[in-house]
Order: sequence, then structure tokens, then C-alpha cells
Amino acid sequence: MTYLIFYERSKCLLQLFEKTHNSILKLSYFPSIKSKKPNKPLTKILIALYLVVIFSHCVSAPATKPKPKLDLTQTVKSGDWYATQEFLVSNPDSVNSVNNSGGFAIHEAAILGDAKQIRVLIRFKANVNAKNKEGMTPLHIASAEGYTDCVKVLLDAGALPNEKDKKGRLPIHYAVSTASGNISVLKLLVKYGSELDAKDLKGASPLLTAIRKKNYQFAKYLINNRSSIDIVDSDGFNVLHLLALKGNTELLKILLELGANPNKVIEKGNISPLHFAAMNGHLEFVQLLLNRGANPDIQDETGYTALHYAVKEGDLDIVTTLLQKKANPNLKTSDGYTPLFVAAQENHANIARVLLENHADPNSQGNDNRAAIHKACYEGHLDVLKVLLEFKANKELRSRQGWTPMIAAASGGHLKLVQLLIEHKVDLNAVTEYKTTALYGAASDGYLEVVETLLNAGALTDVPGTSSPLGAARAHGHTQIADLIQSKSK
Repeated sequence: MTYLIFYERSKCLLQLFEKTHNSILKLSYFPSIKSKKPNKPLTKILIALYLVVIFSHCVSAPATKPKPKLDLTQTVKSGDWYATQEFLVSNPDSVNSVNNSGGFAIHEAAILGDAKQIRVLIRFKANVNAKNKEGMTPLHIASAEGYTDCVKVLLDAGALPNEKDKKGRLPIHYAVSTASGNISVLKLLVKYGSELDAKDLKGASPLLTAIRKKNYQFAKYLINNRSSIDIVDSDGFNVLHLLALKGNTELLKILLELGANPNKVIEKGNISPLHFAAMNGHLEFVQLLLNRGANPDIQDETGYTALHYAVKEGDLDIVTTLLQKKANPNLKTSDGYTPLFVAAQENHANIARVLLENHADPNSQGNDNRAAIHKACYEGHLDVLKVLLEFKANKELRSRQGWTPMIAAASGGHLKLVQLLIEHKVDLNAVTEYKTTALYGAASDGYLEVVETLLNAGALTDVPGTSSPLGAARAHGHTQIADLIQSKSK
């Protein structure tokens, strides 16, 4: 590359010289005072000067782009405190200037956790309470990142610990909410007068924030420093509700000792701490609440009790614990369903047994007149059906449309349940309000084995006044079933 450049420039010089050397020679013929001969020294000088001029035009230094001038925030980002200091010496008025992103140099130093640069900026009168576009001060940022040294420098320089950002949060909210949180930062903020119970725009105090983020060490420190344990956020959650969701029993014990109300409900939904603990499987938490007087029969807006939730989750230990504390197994949801119905729905046979052993009504019906036995039969939950039959559930109980357990089992195509009900000698020819039978339901939906089992057990192919199973099979294209029913009709 160097050779090519040299070659091109030499070529340029040669071409210019060839074009102009005659003119130079003519200029050199200045007559001397005593002679008409050319002035040789002058010729040499002119040629030399001319070559210099030509060379300067052909050979020029490559143009260089001017370096962009750094602003203060960029200088701070480099992490060199000395460079920052030198910049400020030359540009002292730039200390509180805003960059194109709306940030201040002192915010950048806080992001870096660079206490030395923060000191330099403060020495040049940086505003320690300046806010960025999010309304955050350097103290918010340093607190969020857990930079103890930076927090101390800022507080000593007059940073306000109770300044709010656009989310209504104080630096202390950030100190307790991040994974990188530092208990030393929290202690400093408290020491310098941070409000312990200030709420952000969502109504969360630092204590509620710490628990939501599972920063229990911080929560414990706040409780020990008398943060309010009765604050409720904008969603209606108090400290116990949040702890019940998370399951931290160490803090629960402290709060209960301090008099926290175990029966406080969230207004929207009427949900108690016990509801949350039961639905999330926190057995020890449930036990502690019950031992401190939690009411096991509080119903939420859907009518669910803690027992309903524990049954739904299949948590036998919590179900047993609640029943031991006299939870009512027959309370109904807004749809009229008891915990036993939920057990049948979720196929929890062992829980159904425990409920029945604790006086659950096996024949309790919902608003649609369905009982646990209807649900078990329609869903095909054989083990639940066995338990219900063992505890004398009504085998002929009718739902709102007149369905019996057999009609439900046959319509669901559940052969083993149909066989079990036949063993218990149920009515095979019961008729629904829509004039259909168990055989009609099985034939209509194409359950060949169920149809065959019902016919072999004595189900009638044509019950007077009812819809025809044969017609249903033909209408739905179940030819084999139609042929089977027709053969039994003769």
C-alpha cells in the first residue's frame, strides 16, 4: 500500500514537471548586469521552490476527522475519576448539565457505584437531588443497586431519603426490592430518617415490598424497627396475606406475636390469609394460623372455604388439619357445591374418604341438583364412586335434568363405572326430563361396550314414552350399535 501511494505521487510530480519545466527555464533567463547568460543559481532556486509547491499539492496529509467532544456524562462513564475532575476544572458549569438522554453525570456515577466520582461531582456542586426522566435521584439508583459507599456519600451531602420518583417510591422501596439489595443500605436509610411506612402509587409500603420480593431479612429488620404491620395496599393485601402466599413461617410467628389479625380479609374477594395458605400448600403456615384463632369457615366471594381450596389442590395433610380444627365439610360455594363435590371433580378418592369420615353429606346437591356421585360418574372417577357407594351415597339421586348416576356414567362412556353400578342393582331404565335413558345416552355417543353391557344386564331397548336408542344410534351413524340394539329388540 505504501509503495502504491509513493508511485502515484511520484507520477504526479513527473507529469507536472514535464508540463511546466520550460516555463521555469524561461524564468531563469534573467539577464545579469554583466552577462546575457542564464542565471544558473536562480534557476536552481526556482526549480527547487516550484517542486516544493508541486509536492505540497500532490502529497498532503490524509484528512482526519475531528474527535467528538465528550460531555460530562460520557467522561463519567469511562470510570476515570481523574478525567472527570480535569473535565470539571475546564468546564465547571457543566456539572449539572443534562445529556441527550435526560440524565445527569451524578446519576451515571451512581449507576457505576463509583463513590469516588460522586465525591468529585459533589465537590464541583453537583445537585445530589437531581431527578432523571423517571423521577429518580442518585440515591434511588444507589439504593436499588446496593452501593453502600455511594449511599453514604450522597446522604452525607444532603440527599433526601424521602424523595419520591414518578412511581411514588422512596429510595427505601428500592433498597428492599432488588435481589442485589444490601441490608447496610437499608440501615443507612433508616438511620438518616427514611419513612418506614410510606406508600408508593400502588399502596405498597417498604415492608409489603420486601415481602413481595421475598427479601425476608429486610422485612424482619423493618418489623423490628416498628414498620406498621397493618398497612393494606391498593389491592387489599396486608402483610399476612402476602406471607401466606409465600409461606414464610418465621415472619408469621413474629407478626402473630405482635398481634396481627389472622382473620383479616381482602375486601375485594373476601379472601383470608388461611385461604392463601391452603391453596398454596403451606401446611405449617395453616397450623400456625389455626392455632392463633384463624376461622377455617370464612368463605370468599365464590363461597370457597380454605377446605375447598385444600381439597381442590389434593392436599390431604391440610384437609386433615382443617377438619381437626372443626372446619365445616358441608359449607357450599355460590354454585352450591361442598368440598366433597370438589373431591369428586378432582378425582381425590382419599380426600373424599376423609371428608365422609368427618361427616360430609354424601348426598349434598348443588344449585343444579348434581351431587358428588353425579360428578364422579360423569367424569369416570371409579375410585371416588367406590368410596361414595361405601358411604351409602344415593345411587338413584336425580340432578336437575333428571339424570341418575347410571345415566351420567353411561353417557360418559365409562364402562367400569357402569359395571359397578349394575352390581349395586341400580335402575337401568330411569328416564330423564328429556325422555332419554342410560341406553339412549350410550347409543347416541357410540359407546358400544357400554351399550352391550346395559343390554346384557336387562336394559330395555324401547321404554314407552322415551326417545329411541335405536333411532339415536342410526342418526349418529353408529351402525354396529344399531344392529346390536335391533337384535336385542326381537
